[in-house]
Amino acid sequence: MTGHKKNSFYPGTSFSKVSVALALLALATTTVNLPSSVRAEEPASTESVTVAVPVEKKESSGSFTPLAYDEFSEEEIAASADLGQNEAIRHYEAAHFYMSKWNPEMAEIELRSAIMYLPDMKVAHRDYCLVAILRAKPLRALAEFMMVVGLGDPIPLSEKQRRSLREEAAGLHYNKGLEHAGANHWREAITELLWAKKYTPLDPAVHRSLAFAYASNKQFEHAQEEYQATLELDPHDGLAHADYAVFLSEKGKHKNAYDQMKMAVANNPDVAALHVDLGWMAESRGDFGEAAGEFDRAVQLLPEQPSLWTQLGNVRVKAGDREGAKSAFEKALTLDKNSEAAAKGLAALAPAATEAKEVEESQNSQVSQDSEKSGTGAGAEAKSDSKSASTSDSRPITPLPKK
Repeated sequence: MTGHKKNSFYPGTSFSKVSVALALLALATTTVNLPSSVRAEEPASTESVTVAVPVEKKESSGSFTPLAYDEFSEEEIAASADLGQNEAIRHYEAAHFYMSKWNPEMAEIELRSAIMYLPDMKVAHRDYCLVAILRAKPLRALAEFMMVVGLGDPIPLSEKQRRSLREEAAGLHYNKGLEHAGANHWREAITELLWAKKYTPLDPAVHRSLAFAYASNKQFEHAQEEYQATLELDPHDGLAHADYAVFLSEKGKHKNAYDQMKMAVANNPDVAALHVDLGWMAESRGDFGEAAGEFDRAVQLLPEQPSLWTQLGNVRVKAGDREGAKSAFEKALTLDKNSEAAAKGLAALAPAATEAKEVEESQNSQVSQDSEKSGTGAGAEAKSDSKSASTSDSRPITPLPKK
């Protein structure tokens, strides 16, 4: 993160230096008041969010909108002392938030970021010394300790080091966001994903996850913006197309949703879940032939999933392919003999086959009866042959004898 110049403890001063350092470490356990030169503005209301920045602020309308935290590029921040100082303060405040939640890992990454923007921020070095001790990093704590007491000077990070730090911080915030999303804590997830986006604004995965979190939190306008940003960064992101398709479908834009899902499948043809989603959409449109084709592709990719075979059987029934449906239901039952849905689908096909056979036999019988009544056809020919045989086999008539 930061370096320091090689120094040593000089005789006669080491005790006082250590005393000062220990006093500073004790102060680190208390609430820190920033010096006036680096004092932060009052943070936005945290009534509905977890962190002051770059979280969301509540407007009078009741909606939530993100703070414009990344309106400046890294180059602009590096070129402006005031912008760099403001960024340092934001990260420093975030570090204190995470410390209040007893999350030293996240506090450390934010302190490192604060120092990245303002290398000589003594309060950040002081707090980092404490965090390093809590995280069992004695060498890091010693380095920060020396900078706090003036035994070393911070060395600004190189561009490579800054990039590495941003990637590491983005990963931590992203994973934290996914953790909150897994618990359906969408506002907290949005906060963490916004931090991840701040560190890596060109990562489409971050935008995609942020869009999903916005949509789940019913912030549809922001969700659409993030989905569009994702696809601008990576037009071939099949998962983004799929998520956007589901979002559009829920908004009633079924045609656009269908087009997005088609692009999702085109970009990721080997993902069974995308074929399933497209199959559902095709079925809802009444295109059972296409739906059957998509589920057929899905079972080729995941042949051991009985539920997919069952759904394939259902759409084949709707497409008029009863033999194909029967085969699919039987395959589902082979994989899961307790599948009630497959058994029910297979049973529904049997009465239909019996009924069709009875109808056919009834029609043939009716044709036969009509032929006999009209004296034509096979029945009439048989009757004629029978009559001829009876006549030829009869005894000849003998005349009566004359008296």
